[in-house]
Amino acid sequence: MIILKLTSFLDQKNVVCQEIQEELSMYLGADYDVSHYETLHDLQYLLIKVKSLEEGVEVLVRVPMLIVVNTNKEFYWITNFLETILSTMLWQPMTSASIAILYKRIFKKWALLTDSDNLAFIDFQGHDFSMRGMGGLQSALSSGMGHASVFLGSDTLPVISGMRSIIK
Repeated sequence: MIILKLTSFLDQKNVVCQEIQEELSMYLGADYDVSHYETLHDLQYLLIKVKSLEEGVEVLVRVPMLIVVNTNKEFYWITNFLETILSTMLWQPMTSASIAILYKRIFKKWALLTDSDNLAFIDFQGHDFSMRGMGGLQSALSSGMGHASVFLGSDTLPVISGMRSIIK
């Protein structure tokens, strides 16, 4: 028989805040005050608004794709915290997709000049071999999915199941 112990709300808060307190105190070399994390945990929601451009929109460099807006001055720190996390999730696929679309435009330009009867080949011409140079499977998947938003060919096979999970 398996007995599952359900952790209470207070226990979860204490575990999380203790871990944050220990890690940041060690990092900073001084006792770190986690009261702002405790207060946020008690609220049960984030005091933010997220604003973003539509998916697939191309913008110039230095135009933010999304911003996190704080809705309460007491939690001024949360915007930078969340934007950093979001950036780690979005930078790789957006950069790979941006590079891929630029290559696709070059391929199309020259295909129109040299072999306009075979434009369908362009979708496979920018075949993705990048998995071999990535820092791990997650990076390969993230980059490969960005690339797959533009091209069809890829040796990054985990992209197939990754894309299926998004489409479902």
